Amino acid sequence: MSRKRKERRSFAPRSAKEIIGGKNIFFTKHSLERFTKRFEVSSKKSVEEQARFLLENAQEDNFDKVERIRRIIKNGFSEATYLHNGNVRFVLKEIDEDTFLVLTIEKKR
Repeated sequence: MSRKRKERRSFAPRSAKEIIGGKNIFFTKHSLERFTKRFEVSSKKSVEEQARFLLENAQEDNFDKVERIRRIIKNGFSEATYLHNGNVRFVLKEIDEDTFLVLTIEKKR
C-alpha cells in the first residue's frame, strides 16, 4: 500500500494543572457574580473557593476553528483560554507568564 491515508489528529485536552499549574489565578468580581447566579453555590465555603476548586480540576475546551474565531471576534479580538469542569466553563486571560485572570464563568452548552 503506497497510498497514505490522511490521519485526523485528535489532541487530548490538557488539564488545568498543565495550563495554569503553579501560576497566580485571580477572579474578577464579574466572574464570581456570574458563578453565583448560574450555579448552585454552597454557603459553607466562599464563592471563590468553590470556583477555584472546580477550576483546578477542569479540562481544556477544544473548540473547532469556527467557534474559536467566533469567540475571538466576540471578545474584541482578544485570545482567551477556555477550561471546563462538567457544565461549568471558565474563560481566562493570560496577564503575564505567571498570572491568569478569570474573566467570566459560564454554562457549557
